[in-house]
Amino acid sequence: GMTTGGNHYERFSLSNHDRDLHVGGKETVNTLRQQDNIRRRPLHGFTLVELLVVIAIIGVLVALLLPAVQAAREAARRMSCGNNLKQLALAMHNFHDAHRHFPNANYEPMDYSNPYEFRKLGYGWSTLGLDYIESNPEKGLINFDYDYGAAQNQVAIKTLLSFYQCPSAPPNALVTCCSRISGVDDAAETNYVATCTHLNVPGAITFLVPGSGTGVMHTNMGWGRPDLGHPIKKITDGTSKTFLIGETDYPFPDDPFYTMYAGTPDCPGGKCNLGMPWALGAVSTTFYGINGKNWTTKRGIYSHHAGGAQFAFADGHVAFIGESIGQSLLAALTTRAKGETVDESLIP
Repeated sequence: GMTTGGNHYERFSLSNHDRDLHVGGKETVNTLRQQDNIRRRPLHGFTLVELLVVIAIIGVLVALLLPAVQAAREAARRMSCGNNLKQLALAMHNFHDAHRHFPNANYEPMDYSNPYEFRKLGYGWSTLGLDYIESNPEKGLINFDYDYGAAQNQVAIKTLLSFYQCPSAPPNALVTCCSRISGVDDAAETNYVATCTHLNVPGAITFLVPGSGTGVMHTNMGWGRPDLGHPIKKITDGTSKTFLIGETDYPFPDDPFYTMYAGTPDCPGGKCNLGMPWALGAVSTTFYGINGKNWTTKRGIYSHHAGGAQFAFADGHVAFIGESIGQSLLAALTTRAKGETVDESLIP
């Protein structure tokens, strides 16, 4: 180094880094300001609080929208169910056009020892109508020369048919029905039943109680009898005010069938599948109202639609009937010729 005039200078080489940090230099001030700006600049992203708020908002929106989505889906399922009922009602009218009367709901032979009579055992509207359902690929499914439990029909009666499935109900399965068929997976299920009576008739088998067959289609004895099925002209209460077909299911685990038949091949150890098989002529009574505790011993009306069930009327139209309907009105809509006065404004 050297000294000149009292001023001290020191000669040395400055690196780029040192030059930036040279005290009093303009470059140093700018660099410090840039570093300060970087430290103060807000970060681009979500804080934990902001993220939680967004999640909470999304949760509220989902909670608000989910019931609407579920309601829309159920409305679509209910419409599809109504279309099934409409199709079945039209099939019954096609049967009526061909035979001049509706089919019976179920058939029991007058003489079980008579081979001809026995061959018709169990057949009713839900089997007799198969060949009259439009666009049904299963026409000719049942061999009516043999009864439903015969070997010739045991494959056919296990066929699950889409028009017998209510979309709101659990998927139909093979249900227990028939002692002559081994195992518990005997026959395919249906969710649709003939409204045979408004009375408390065991199993809705109306031939057991004379005069109890008050519906359009009910059980009968004697194949080919003239009173086996009713023509439209005998529905004097009006076809638009008389049920033809309703809904059913047996979803209750405390159904007495499980214990009543636990010691039999029908439900060994209480392990069996309960439901209404379409092959035997599906029947019901409206005596127990709508959507009550429906057991196989009751054969009542039950649906998986909230607040009520759907019915096909004898004129072919389909309507949703609320479960709060009065029993007297429900009975009047079941009977075909009792002459009750029905307020038409109460009928959908």
